[in-house]
Amino acid sequence: MPSILKKNPVKKAIITIYVILLPLFSTFAQQKSPQKVSSSRNTVKAKQMVNLAIPYLKTKNTLKALPYLDSAVIADSSYIPALWEAGWAYYLTENWQNVYTLWNRIKILNPKMPDLAINLRMAEDRLAAQKLIDTLEHFSSKQIDTLPSGARTIDVVAVGDIQMGRAWPVEHAALPPNGPLSIFKNVNTHLKADITFGNLETVLSNSGGSMKAQKKGGGIFIFRVPTSYSKALAEVGFSVLSTANNHANDFKTHGIYQTMGALDSSGILHSGRTGKIAFWEKNGLKICMVAYSTQEAAFVIQNTDNVKKLIHHLDKSNDIVIVSFHGGAEGNNALKIRDTVEFYHGENRGNSFQFARTAVDAGADLVLGHGPHVLRAMEIYKGRLIAYSLGNFCSYKSFSTEGSLKYSAILRVQLASNGVCTKAAVTPLVFDSDGVPMIDTQKNAVSLLNQLSSEAFRQTAVQFDSTGNFCRIKNN
Repeated sequence: MPSILKKNPVKKAIITIYVILLPLFSTFAQQKSPQKVSSSRNTVKAKQMVNLAIPYLKTKNTLKALPYLDSAVIADSSYIPALWEAGWAYYLTENWQNVYTLWNRIKILNPKMPDLAINLRMAEDRLAAQKLIDTLEHFSSKQIDTLPSGARTIDVVAVGDIQMGRAWPVEHAALPPNGPLSIFKNVNTHLKADITFGNLETVLSNSGGSMKAQKKGGGIFIFRVPTSYSKALAEVGFSVLSTANNHANDFKTHGIYQTMGALDSSGILHSGRTGKIAFWEKNGLKICMVAYSTQEAAFVIQNTDNVKKLIHHLDKSNDIVIVSFHGGAEGNNALKIRDTVEFYHGENRGNSFQFARTAVDAGADLVLGHGPHVLRAMEIYKGRLIAYSLGNFCSYKSFSTEGSLKYSAILRVQLASNGVCTKAAVTPLVFDSDGVPMIDTQKNAVSLLNQLSSEAFRQTAVQFDSTGNFCRIKNN
């Protein structure tokens, strides 16, 4: 979310100055009067200010909370509750420099404070990502090759949302009794490629609860599966995953880093909300994948300038740039892609059309969308394939399979060494009653994709033949 302080740069500058000078304020107070008297007086005021801020923090009203918390920190720069709560307020406004400064002060005062280390790590990672973007040059335009070149190619398999069950809360747990590999038994032979991508819409963790369950009705839409499930993902072929989605934070910062650790241990590359970007080499080509989301992530689709800057930067040092994004409304009413900002339950889910084309203009070679849980149109734009939503890939006893939610597809793409799409095909899927994918012999996804693409685009719509192979770009 954008910082509310951007509307008031003078106030932002003042706050930043006295956050940076916190240790000096503390030292000055100690020199001015006896330690015990000064500490007592300032701590009383700091406590009062924190107490006044808490009700606003509970409703995420940082505009009201921050003046009290700033006053608390000024009153006593060693009062840990003030430093902690002020850090969370700046966390919500994504002012990562202030978050890092405040929490690093706590590290000096009480390095063993519970939850400090993991959240300070997040602040460090997000600050590093923001500093990277801030140092990049602004991007205007570039010349894009629309014809394939080079002898080398890359085969990519891509799927949408991967959800493998629920381990929490215990009373609503639903995990596959024969293990996670059983979820992929009908489709695993279709997942082998140079690169196999998916959107991991669950946390990989063996412990922890979530306050979100109280809001979502018993945790049905709160996803956590054991860390061992990462091994199953690797075994069936997944080599790189997006973790930038609205369920990555279901179990807060601990869950985010436990997920990253589980993927690392299984040899699966990933990009997600901390600002991590996946880099690797394959077939003699340098490749990267960066994942975008619409909320609480290092890289968001709504910030067009930052999208251009980062993708252009990645394009300069990589042969193939893959861009993943989690955006758009959800469900059976969200099949059609439109050039407009979409909302879902009041949340801004971005303009997927503008984001995807902007990404290609800046240097993306393959754009893979997910989030709506249904298939959306595909197009070839400037020689690059854009899949606006790959739907669900698996959703063990968690997502609806009614209507168009019942169908999905595995996308296979061949890219030339300059990123131009040379081949494409889809394997149509249908879900059983548990959300386990099966090959759809009726090929509903093929006809659905052709219809959606034809309706959405005049000159660039992708069309597949009856076998699921790319046959032409629709020309109306």
